[in-house]
Amino acid sequence: MRELARPRVFQFAYPVTPHNLRYGGPSQSEDEILWDRQLHFIRDASAFVELFEIIIDAGWTMGETILNLPKGIPHPNGAAAQTPMHEAAAVDDASATTEDLKLSESDLIVSTTRVPLDDDQETGYQRIPRSHSPRESIVFSTVRQCFLEWCTRGQITLAWPIQELRHRLGLREGSFQFNRRTAVTVTSGKNMGFLLYAPHLIDPEQKQPPGPKLLVSFAPAGVENWLWARALRRLHRDLLLQIIGSDMHWCVIGTWDPTESPIPPRPPTLAFADGIRPDLAVAWSKAPYEEKAIWQRLLPWQQIPGATAENGAWQVAPSP
Repeated sequence: MRELARPRVFQFAYPVTPHNLRYGGPSQSEDEILWDRQLHFIRDASAFVELFEIIIDAGWTMGETILNLPKGIPHPNGAAAQTPMHEAAAVDDASATTEDLKLSESDLIVSTTRVPLDDDQETGYQRIPRSHSPRESIVFSTVRQCFLEWCTRGQITLAWPIQELRHRLGLREGSFQFNRRTAVTVTSGKNMGFLLYAPHLIDPEQKQPPGPKLLVSFAPAGVENWLWARALRRLHRDLLLQIIGSDMHWCVIGTWDPTESPIPPRPPTLAFADGIRPDLAVAWSKAPYEEKAIWQRLLPWQQIPGATAENGAWQVAPSP
């Protein structure tokens, strides 16, 4: 009997901007050489590794790394004179390489980098250069339609249907402002992490059939992003397995006090991060992009009177 092929997981990766390209930088031709030679400088690769073990255990096998190499575009509103970072041209046409992957509905795209939905509206070195490939556009469209209205280094705003639920999720705000040097929110002084899952990508132009699946995990700053992914692996493996095995859309927001387990200088391991235990707000929806979409809150079954873990670790919360 022929064994069915296992679904594949694809890392959706952005490169780290070389420091000498952030301020002034060499000539355009030298920019391209640097991007070409530094493909191994991938953003948030350690955060991807933290989640990879669970994804593999759930039945996926490693497919490929999709590299979103930068593609130069004009800066909006004359911002080129204000920003210190150069955007290099893509080494190759990303659309051709990603389309050749022949992704199926059972495959999973995983991004452990903040999705730079609106970075082209920002200036400064904290921008993530976009590839502007068709694959990236579909990923962005899915995130924007289902989860986030705005996403830059300094501000993340939830999509309106989720904002309607924020009072039940225990969130005072639906839009969060972040400190530019850390992932701490300006208003609450807490770190935040986000986990978003869509059971299929949404092509706004309907040129491609639904699929594959999408999982996005990030915190606004790099170290905090790693700690967030580590906490998900250590403390919420059951929730992550429930999410990637479902046909629902999921939005998970975690908050934690950075003073409870501060980052020591030059730590040899991440053992200090074992003290980080984020408080989670979890919501799911069948079709968040449809008119009058409804998001429902979930609670760990231990917090619901009479509930059991038989149908999953997290269950629909009773109506208030």
